[in-house]
Amino acid sequence: MSKASIPKSSFLGRPPGQLLLDLWENVCQGRGDDGAEEQFVKESREWGSKGQKMLMRSATETQISQQNIPPLENDANYLLKEFLDERFPNGGIFRTAPREKIPDSTEDLKAFIAFCRRPDYIKHPYSPHWLGMMERDTPLVADIGKNIHVLRNCTSERYNGWQNHLKKMVGEVRFHIGPIRGQEKA
Repeated sequence: MSKASIPKSSFLGRPPGQLLLDLWENVCQGRGDDGAEEQFVKESREWGSKGQKMLMRSATETQISQQNIPPLENDANYLLKEFLDERFPNGGIFRTAPREKIPDSTEDLKAFIAFCRRPDYIKHPYSPHWLGMMERDTPLVADIGKNIHVLRNCTSERYNGWQNHLKKMVGEVRFHIGPIRGQEKA
């Protein structure tokens, strides 16, 4: 198994996505593949400038009505729309807790983070923003929920349950998402 390490002190000085590239390059070099970074960067798409911003939990009706529906490619919600269309084409429950906290979680929030890190999307103008909001000790799930509501029919539920493996109550926000707009059953 290959191992890669980067000094913690160098985290802040890197542009978005560079840490992932550096780790990938180190792993591949450990396996004897010197062209890993070139291949990874070559597969990354250039997106151009930022489009419409994502909504924050305090967004007003005016701000909500200004969102592009469907989002344009450089809009923040384009990444979320593509993820939801891929993972929940017929709707479903978007789970926000990791399995370490709730063992039966489908880890959809973690999957969205991985989606934003894919080579096709890592250079999207809003990928760093989504990652910054979601890769936290306490992810900003109310903000992602506000944006899901723009893209799909959606209700949210706060789940609190006893977790025997942790010997405590654990909470999670779950989003019940409808199918892709226009594909709802009558």
